[in-house]
Amino acid sequence: MSRIILFTLLALLVAGCSPSATAPARVTASEREWSMIRMTQSGGIMGLSRSIKISSSGKVMVTDDRAAKKIKGELSAAELSALNEQISALKDSFNQPDSRMCADCFIYDLDIQGKGKGIRAQLNDMTLSGSDFESLVTFLLDLMDGLLR
Repeated sequence: MSRIILFTLLALLVAGCSPSATAPARVTASEREWSMIRMTQSGGIMGLSRSIKISSSGKVMVTDDRAAKKIKGELSAAELSALNEQISALKDSFNQPDSRMCADCFIYDLDIQGKGKGIRAQLNDMTLSGSDFESLVTFLLDLMDGLLR
């Protein structure tokens, strides 16, 4: 009986980390003039649910649903400049990260709105590393952590 349970758990683990067949998204540099960026971090063992929303003018709002915190502020000129660099550093075209599922991983929903077609990506702890979005997501997480302290 325990072999059946072990086999079932192993099958679920393997299926949970397999890639899905989603088509890659391509975005050009001219579409990167942004007006708003939003990232939501959710999941993990703790069931985290946090988000950051930034306008191109530098107004920022950070929300932590579990802690019932909402903080509004404004980025410094240096932070806004660094964010612009992060967005500009995205390659002229990139592949949408694959959608490998991962138990107890954080999920990062990224939405950049602006001229032309916006950029939307969903990453998790497995697909973030080495992706075109890793530096931007890390930057946004650092901003979020700093504002929530």
